[in-house]
Amino acid sequence: MFNKLERISSLYYLAPLFFIILACIWAYAPGLQGGYYFDDPANIVENNLLHIDSLQPAELWQAMWSGQASHLKRPVSMLTFAINYYYFGLDPGAMKIVNLLIHIFNGLALLYLIRIFIKNSAQKYQEPKLLAITSLVVVACWLLHPINLTSVLYVVQRMTSLAALFTILSILCYSLGRQAQLNSSGNWMLILIACPFFGLIALLCKENAVLIPYFILCIELFIFKFCATSKSAQNTIKALVLLSVTIPIALLIAYFTINAGTLAAWHAPRDFTMNERLLTEARVLVWYMQMIVAPNISSMGLLIDEFQLSTSLFQPLSTFLSILFITSLIGTAYVCRKTLPLLSLGISWFFAGHLLESTFIPLELVFEHRNYLPSVGIILAVVALLDFAFKFIQRFKMLRIILPAFWIIAFSFATHGRAEHWESPLSLALIDVENHPTSSRTNVMAGLVYTQAALNAKSENDKLAYAEQADKYFLTAIELDKTGFSSSIGRIVILYLLNKPIEIEYFDTLVDNLENGRVGPSTQSSLLSLIECNIERVCKLPEKYLVSLIEAVLRNPLLPTKDKGSLMVQLGRYYAESLANLDKAEELVKEAIKMDKSTIRYRLPLANWQILNGKYEEAQIQLNIMKQLDTLNMNAYDISKWESFLNDRRKNNNS
Repeated sequence: MFNKLERISSLYYLAPLFFIILACIWAYAPGLQGGYYFDDPANIVENNLLHIDSLQPAELWQAMWSGQASHLKRPVSMLTFAINYYYFGLDPGAMKIVNLLIHIFNGLALLYLIRIFIKNSAQKYQEPKLLAITSLVVVACWLLHPINLTSVLYVVQRMTSLAALFTILSILCYSLGRQAQLNSSGNWMLILIACPFFGLIALLCKENAVLIPYFILCIELFIFKFCATSKSAQNTIKALVLLSVTIPIALLIAYFTINAGTLAAWHAPRDFTMNERLLTEARVLVWYMQMIVAPNISSMGLLIDEFQLSTSLFQPLSTFLSILFITSLIGTAYVCRKTLPLLSLGISWFFAGHLLESTFIPLELVFEHRNYLPSVGIILAVVALLDFAFKFIQRFKMLRIILPAFWIIAFSFATHGRAEHWESPLSLALIDVENHPTSSRTNVMAGLVYTQAALNAKSENDKLAYAEQADKYFLTAIELDKTGFSSSIGRIVILYLLNKPIEIEYFDTLVDNLENGRVGPSTQSSLLSLIECNIERVCKLPEKYLVSLIEAVLRNPLLPTKDKGSLMVQLGRYYAESLANLDKAEELVKEAIKMDKSTIRYRLPLANWQILNGKYEEAQIQLNIMKQLDTLNMNAYDISKWESFLNDRRKNNNS
């Protein structure tokens, strides 16, 4: 397909690639032995279904479907976590090393893809050396860019990088097929089979793979331009792209038409409306672009919540200016589609990559990892623009080498510096508080890290010192956001550790706010962690405080049904495992089952407690119901395990 001088194995690629990969390993090395952060514990550390003892198909299958991040469960990502656990246990270093390898593989696949874009664009380079340099600069910048760090060192974001890997492979297959069509009769197998195959795997890693058709549309508009060797092939390509782009939109419209009120329900736990989110995201997108072109690591962070909410087009004024800037960029992409197609592709690629996570879905407003694939577009656009400019600045040829080299070196050191902050949960929490002192959530994270240190302290003096630090951060968080509950919940634990009385008025106010205020995902996560901490007998919070907090949230009318069920089951675990009150535990889980009779994960603990309580017939009924519900055998391993436990108990009772 390519002549000898142009092959990917050419020395033009191998030697620079070797040093780029070494630089990538060096940049990330300080953070590879760091701990688990934010959502990592809930998804990996506390997810017992991932902690497999063998590679038996039934156990692997169950681990695959143990994800709770979405309706699709992200089974391919969960499978990789389970295999990681089987070979290396819960060592976070092993998890992060695999993440880094995925990141490097993504860079190699991107190199091949970018090379195809350049070869088939109006800015194509006939000279292999120039083609290699340009594509290597784009990939080196992307591999070493600090904005991609969270997709590597934040373990659970393997979901993002793994989905990106199969997304790139899907687009690569499509692009190779289209390139073949421009040169001969084409390769429909790559387009019709390989592209959808890798796309499906990507979708089973994370849902943003649904954007593959929109990336392909951008490629067609600015690179291949729907050209083909025959009219029939051209019409077929147009029909395929049109269908792949419109079908997801049609399905989305149909879903929200049938399920009227769903969007409003999704936004209910959030402190912003859909309109406010859409307006704010315009400013967020501009901030992302700023961080990609000229990253400032002191502005970055795991949690970024200082963004002022946009309440109208002109409040704040930067909302209107951001929308104007975005509109001008899209206009530029259109105007330059013939003269600078790589610039147009890069701009459109960035916005296509944000269609899902930066629009109407009520996710957190800002997360760096959302730029993992979209950032490729901005980097490509800048490189294409610089390359175009250098053609008119013949007197300063050295700039063609100096500027890209400066960019790559700067990114390397910035990523290395950020990775040093990720050496431990404590170092990350402290640097994030230093960089974002007015962020309530970064102060909460610092408080939680010190709380964990206090709980693990070996001496009373250390415990008190850590607890005092935690209390300081929780108080700051409360002052910054009086409607946030995570800080208040954490402070109750700290007051107990410090042997300080929990003021009745303070506690009653918290209970009232939990019962009537907005209870977001972070509050629910804090309560679930609090219950788990007491079940493990680490926190040892008095029953009256813990139960009052949970029951207050359960009475909240804004709490979604599925979240209410999860809290009830977890509270049931507390009654069963900490208070040995199996009857109360059973009562709570039965209430949760009434809310969602199709959820197997509610019935598993119920069957367990019924067996322990000697209610063998009732437990057998639950196991039989689970078998009927488990049509895909996602829970077959656990059901079989509890059936064996039930039979053993019966035998012991009869003997």
